[in-house]
Amino acid sequence: MAVAQLAVVADVVAELPSLAERIATGALAVDPVSVPLARVEQVWHTPTAPGRRIVLTP
Repeated sequence: MAVAQLAVVADVVAELPSLAERIATGALAVDPVSVPLARVEQVWHTPTAPGRRIVLTP
């Protein structure tokens, strides 16, 4: 991985605790749509409503 890519990954990882706290406190609404990993090809390009996210599960 190039140095610039590592810097981007580090920036994303640095934001995760803050993001998790916002989700946990309800400051950021997340409405997950659980989909089995076996259906990844079927749902990869499926549009979702604002605030909804497809979450692939084992």
